[in-house]
Amino acid sequence: MPLIAIIIIVVLAVLFFTVFPIGIELPKPRRHYITDILICLNLIVFLAMYARGDFNNLEELLRAMFLPGLDHAVTEFIHDWGLVPSRFSFVNLVSSLFVHAGILHLFGNMYILYIFGLHLEHKLRPLGFLLVYFFGGFAADLLYIYMISPTSSSNTPLVGASGAIFAVMGAFLVHFPKAKVKVWYSIFFFARGTWYVSAIFFLTARFIIEVFSSMKRSVVANPAHMGGFFFGLLVAYISQQLRFGTSTTKDEIFSLIGTDSSANHPARTQKEHETIALMKENITQSIDNPNFGPEVKKEALDAYNRLINSFPETVLKPTTQLPIASMFAERSRFEEALSAYKKHVTAYPNNNNVDEALYQIGRISCDNLDDIDEGKRVLAFLAKEFPDTHWGRAAQHKLNQLH
Repeated sequence: MPLIAIIIIVVLAVLFFTVFPIGIELPKPRRHYITDILICLNLIVFLAMYARGDFNNLEELLRAMFLPGLDHAVTEFIHDWGLVPSRFSFVNLVSSLFVHAGILHLFGNMYILYIFGLHLEHKLRPLGFLLVYFFGGFAADLLYIYMISPTSSSNTPLVGASGAIFAVMGAFLVHFPKAKVKVWYSIFFFARGTWYVSAIFFLTARFIIEVFSSMKRSVVANPAHMGGFFFGLLVAYISQQLRFGTSTTKDEIFSLIGTDSSANHPARTQKEHETIALMKENITQSIDNPNFGPEVKKEALDAYNRLINSFPETVLKPTTQLPIASMFAERSRFEEALSAYKKHVTAYPNNNNVDEALYQIGRISCDNLDDIDEGKRVLAFLAKEFPDTHWGRAAQHKLNQLH
């Protein structure tokens, strides 16, 4: 098959029906060495595999990268280093996690590893992350061997980091269930766009797809994916109970800033819901106004206060709540700023700007409201839990100044 035909088929398949994550609304860790090293090792093994091939030109190489079975040397490499159930060995159990059957297999796995792995590495620290990754991969492969042996598939090599990456996804689900995943979709060529869904929804849906896929014959090792996912769920649950890794939890944040995570919201009538929605929309329009001058800012802040005075439990969407808090601070209305920042943290503890909001809470408490003890506690918490972010470093710098 010509290379151009392969590329066209891939592009059409992506545009016909594709849903994949393109980001997560969490503070991005500055350091994620283990995730980077794993991706590099997989890439090196992939290049080494194709370096053994016998290609007359670049087109043959690229075709084989999409269809590795076209080259005998590449196929032989996969059989030598993949995990063949009928001749199991521990060396191959490890090496198979770094061998991929084609460039699409490699890209898909490494992309998902990067999206979810860097946050889980920050949460569990390098050692914890490595344990989830490798033992998740081992558990996934062993489950697959148990399920397919003895069958005609017992001589087919199992390759790829998918089981390990599904373990990462399962662990991510436990630690960040309500993190917002930004998803890009394309359906039937025409409907394309992005939307945000919770991690628990996205990853559960992904697991359900694996369950249904496992019900039909396929070259994809769906049982291994399912095994890795369950392993990640179990290990993450245990690590939470043992407080392994970093200890950022919603209740800790709520306790830190003096808010109640279990507060019940009063029942509202339909008319009240409509009023709240209209007031929120007016505030958002004010902030989005291209002529966003001092008068418009004052109107937005006044409208926000009217909203909160009438409906105290209300919170704006994160892209509006944080600017409102910042505007209060700019105008030296520090009590109102502090309240608005706390609302942001309480409502969106997994938002990617939560570290900024926590820093402002700590700074305002120390500098403007003479509540140095609370300010230091918030800043110390931020410096410990987000050491690699801009605001985590700013918190540490602020603490150093206060001592």
